[in-house]
Amino acid sequence: MLHRIKVWNILFVIALSLIAACGNSSSDPAPAVYKAEYLPGTGMNAPAQGKTTFQLKITKQSDGSPATGLNPSLTLTMHMTSGHTHATPVDSITESGTAGVYDCTVYYLMASGPTMGTWEMNVTVDGETTTFHPDVAMAMGSDNVSATLYGADDIVTGMSGTSYNKYYIFRDGMVSASMGILNLYFSHSENMTMDFTAVSEGSVLSAPTSTITSMIVSASTDSTFASSVATGIDHAHGHWSLSGLTNLVSAQTTTVYVKLNVNGQDKTTNGEPASGTNAYATFFVTPQ
Repeated sequence: MLHRIKVWNILFVIALSLIAACGNSSSDPAPAVYKAEYLPGTGMNAPAQGKTTFQLKITKQSDGSPATGLNPSLTLTMHMTSGHTHATPVDSITESGTAGVYDCTVYYLMASGPTMGTWEMNVTVDGETTTFHPDVAMAMGSDNVSATLYGADDIVTGMSGTSYNKYYIFRDGMVSASMGILNLYFSHSENMTMDFTAVSEGSVLSAPTSTITSMIVSASTDSTFASSVATGIDHAHGHWSLSGLTNLVSAQTTTVYVKLNVNGQDKTTNGEPASGTNAYATFFVTPQ
């Protein structure tokens, strides 16, 4: 009987050792190194459909000190109430003048809400991901924040059906009446709107696969483009500016028409050859 008790004691010790070993398994996740905080703008800078800027504050878990010199990345996904999902264009992320605080810009395609859906934002820093759910308001006022154009080269037919990989054009900041300047941001949707590529000369698209060797952006307050035509200047990474627009009056809503030609093909509102009103995107702008 004593021998049996000793055997059970030995087995019990072995079991405890195995449990301890499992608890210290190398497969256990390593403790987080960084803490990421989402700092949305407020008031006029609060998250809304269209261009939205905000900040990320990243600190070290060990002592709470600012984490500098990092390259955080953002992935945004809209989970619609209909069951569909899509992404949205994300601009570059830069470290601000405050240590550990990073400036971010995204271009929201739609607002969130009970009848719309929920935005999921994943912030990844050196392999560590933190998830947030930004509340995004609808664009207010009569000005539209975005428009779309596409052509025959952007219509892709595959096993999953036909997809229309459009050029999304966003108003990139306020419009200046005194200088006649309109700033725009161009992004091309790919992979059924799950990926977006900022569009400038030299950009490489993946659906359809092509390199943009020629891109012409023009705008006018005249829908016939017979006068007041401004030619876009490419500032890289999808950012374009058009100066010299006339008939812009401060605090007065004006219609600006925008044309886009990529690699020799005119992009239109319906993907058909340019003819009449399909040949341009329309922006209603109220300049400063």
